[in-house]
Order: sequence, then C-alpha cells, then structure tokens
Amino acid sequence: MTDLVKFAPVYQAPQLNDEAVWAVGPFVTSLQAAVYSFRSILPPQLLGALFSRASRAAGDLREVLWSEYLGPILYPKEETQENLDFARELREVIQFYHDHPNPSYNTKRAYQFFAKWLAQYGDDSIAQMGSTNLVACGLSQPGIKFIEDQRVGLAPIEKSTRYVDFSRRTNGWFGYFTDPRLQEWGFDGEYRTVMDGLFEVYTKSIPVLIARLQAQYPEEKTSVLEKKAFDELRGFLPMATLSQVAFHGNAQAFQYLIVRCMEHPLGELRWFASLAREALDEEIPSLLLRLDDEATKEYAKELQDRKERVATLANEFFPAKADSEPYVKPEVRLAEADPEGENKVITGLLFPSLGPRYSWQEILSQVRSWPDERKKQVLDAHFAGRKARWQKVGRAFENAFVRFEITMNLGAYRDLHRHRMHTQDRQLFTAALGYEMPSAIKEFGLEGAMREHMEALSVLFQKIEEKSPDVAQYVPSLFHFVRFYQYQNAREFFWEVELRTGPQGRPDYRWIEQEKYRLLQEVWPLLMSYVLVDMNEYDLARRGTEERIAKKEKDLTKRLGDIAGS
Repeated sequence: MTDLVKFAPVYQAPQLNDEAVWAVGPFVTSLQAAVYSFRSILPPQLLGALFSRASRAAGDLREVLWSEYLGPILYPKEETQENLDFARELREVIQFYHDHPNPSYNTKRAYQFFAKWLAQYGDDSIAQMGSTNLVACGLSQPGIKFIEDQRVGLAPIEKSTRYVDFSRRTNGWFGYFTDPRLQEWGFDGEYRTVMDGLFEVYTKSIPVLIARLQAQYPEEKTSVLEKKAFDELRGFLPMATLSQVAFHGNAQAFQYLIVRCMEHPLGELRWFASLAREALDEEIPSLLLRLDDEATKEYAKELQDRKERVATLANEFFPAKADSEPYVKPEVRLAEADPEGENKVITGLLFPSLGPRYSWQEILSQVRSWPDERKKQVLDAHFAGRKARWQKVGRAFENAFVRFEITMNLGAYRDLHRHRMHTQDRQLFTAALGYEMPSAIKEFGLEGAMREHMEALSVLFQKIEEKSPDVAQYVPSLFHFVRFYQYQNAREFFWEVELRTGPQGRPDYRWIEQEKYRLLQEVWPLLMSYVLVDMNEYDLARRGTEERIAKKEKDLTKRLGDIAGS
C-alpha cells in the first residue's frame, strides 16, 4: 500500500462534529478513509435511500447519513413526545453498537465454514449469497468507467453532473486527479494550468448562465434552471474530474472487481483495489480469502498482459495512418443487424406454446413463409395490453441482435454506458476525435472561451499520449467524442430507446437513440412499429418533471415512515 499512496486523490475526510462522529461511527468501516463500507447492521431500506442520494448529494455519504437521517431524529425540530421517544430509542441503538461493535452470532464458526468451502473448495455460489456495499470518494472518470464496465453482481450509483455543482475546491484545489507520473515526464505544470482553466470557466459560467436562463424561462423555478446550467456546462469538466460512486454487490463481484484493478496500468485503480480490500475485510473477510491465492494474483496479471499482447498485434497488423478529420457532430452507424431478426422474435413468441409438437427450426421455417399480415397478428397479440415503457417486452425479443457503432460526447456517453446488460466496448478516451460544440455554448457567448481551452487541451493530450495513452485519458473534456459499439438484442433496444428518448432526458443522447431507431426501421420495420419511441424535441430537458420527482420522493418517505411505525 505504501507505494500506492502517491496515487491517492486530493481528498478531504468528512467534517463531522463530535456528536456526528459518535452517531455515524458504528455504521461505517471508517470515518476517514476515501474508500469504505456501511456496515450491514443498517436496515436495507435505509441503505437504499442513502445510496440513492449518492447521485444528487454534493457531500460525502457519511455526512448525508448524519445530516439527513440520524441528526434530524436525534435533534428533532418539533419536540413532540413521539419525536423525543424516537430520539431516545435511536440513542439506545447507537450506544448498543458502540458497546457491541459489529455484533454477530457464531462469527468464528461462520468464518471457518466460509474459509473452508470458499477458499479451499472454490464454491463460488457461497460468495454470490453474501452481499455488502462499498463507497469510493475521489475517483476519476476513467477509473469509475472501468469499474462500472463490470456488468454482473454490482449496482453502482455515481454523483450526477446534472444535480451537483463540481466547482467546489478541496484544500484550495479543484477536484481533479493528477497522476504522479506527469511530474516525472515534466508535464505537471502544464497539466494543472489546463485543468484549472477548464474548472475556472465552468465555475464562472454557472451564475451567468443561470441568469440568462431566468430571462429566457421566467416561469421556471431557479432549481430547474440551475440543473439546466450544470447540464450545459458539464462539458468543461475534464475526465480527470473526481467523483463519488457507491456500490451494492455480492462478494463474488467485489472479488472480481479487485482482481481487475490489482494490476491495472492506472495507479489510482491499484490504490482503489487496496483500500477496497481493507474496507471489505471489515465486513466479509472470509468471502475474499481467494484474493490471497497465488493463482488469483497471477490471474490479475494475466488480465492486463492479454490486453498488451493484443494491443501489440493490433499496432503491428494495422499500420499508422494520417489523422482523419475530427468529428464536429455525433454519429450513429448500423454496423450489422440480423436480417432474420423479426422471424426469430416471432418464433420465440410461439415456441413456448407449441411444445412438444414443433421444434425451433420447424417453427422458424414456417414463420419465414408467412406474409407480414400473419406475423403482425402474433406481434399484436403480444403487445395488445402494453401501454407504457416500464411494461417490458418478452424474452422472445432477445433472439434478434443488432450492432451500432456510436461516436458521441463523453458527457452523454456516461448516461448510455449505464446500460450494461448488452455487450458494449469503447476505444480509449481521447481528444483526437474532436469535440462537440453545443448550440447553448454559442448562444450564451462561450464559444471563444471553449475553443481556446480545447486547443490547449489538445496540445497537452498529444504530449501525454506519447508517454502513455492510458494516462492521457485524464485530459479530454466531457465535450470530447468517444467511439464505442453496442451489440444488443431487440429487448434491450426497446428498453434503451424508449427510456432515453423521453422528455426528461438530455437532447444529445436523445438524438442518438432516435437515430438508432431511424436506422433500424429500415431493417426491422415490423418490430419498430411497436416501439414507444418519442421523436419529439424539447427546449428544456426534464421540464415539468421536478415537481413529480419531489412528490414521488415525499410519497416514498411517508410510506417508509408508515412501515417503520407499524
């Protein structure tokens, strides 16, 4: 761990008073560490509500636990007898956990059982049954995206650039990661100049943009316009921007996460792996024993070696070519689509009802010969009662696949990256593909400042890329383009397109999903006629939805209170 400390971010532990330290202490593995866990003694519904705040809360979740959950109960605004009784009961609970830290029954026996069956016999199903949580403060965007690439067993939630102001400084520094190798290469000063410049234009532009939006939308609440300003300006944030991310997952997934990070070329991920192990050992030590095996350590190295071997061949087989013109707008390409996709979906719908008389191939063979009218009858029967996107289409739609190659700005990519249940992969984050100039940036007079900072950024990126393409990933802004592919079945296509074209979303990723729909209409016109796609444009994302969100949160809080009271 000693040699990894240099990769730690600029981080400030939560500032808690003595009463808060006493109240929060029993419920976390550490009050100071940048990577920690909430102990499982907290009720699952409270942890769920707390983690939901990870995307919107500016502060550390330990601060949130105190300020929004424990503090208001211990020190109620209204000193009714009921509230005072709640406060007394909570104090008794907290004191119990101080007197009995991390209580459990037959801990030694349970530890020996898991050590025997998991570590010695390798029964992974045991590790799938044990779950816990992990919170990481101060990870960059390349770091967080690598962690969130893991699709199964982990449920992450990250601080949102829409709801949180990232202009706050920590100990005088803006919140971005600085790899220590930059100093060795002589780029440290230039890097800080470029990063500070991006954060300064972001910071100074927020109040100006809010004021202009108030003039443009006088009927809207300031809170709505503030989110709009954050949305429009988030592109100035670099990929080095530090954020907070919280996970719930099973032990097997956390074990694999640590293995993936142990030998990663980015030092911050190796640092994270070390602290994650320390935090998780406080909660599920017997479920992580395999991390100490030599075979596991060799596998961690192999995960990185295989990438390097393939990269070497890629550079050998594909000679360098002149740089192409950078993108100035997003692009969606339909790389491939199963020409029999519609027939396979219809076959999948019919298959469960025809056994044991007909095999898959026999059904598919007949469906191929049907006219569209008959195929539509089957689809109509499936969709007859579907009225909203949350009513998911059936599993039969997983039989048709399509691949899209997409180039879009990094800010919006972060939203689509959250759709992890299909196959997706990206190229390295880069400044070489160019960047997107949003119309709002031109409209509000920020075009000149943006071009100036993007030019300085591009020069710096090229210098660092010559030393390390991995480290260079910290430099691009969220305005810059990233190229990736999605290989998804029709069921996932329905879900993503219907969700991401709604009025509450961002215009940049809404266009991507609308374009995917347009392209696939030419290949699967019958299936596309059932997609609840929204092809409209909206002048203000999430306009009119803030009140509905607030009402839902209020209703949920009341229901949880009713459950607790009963």
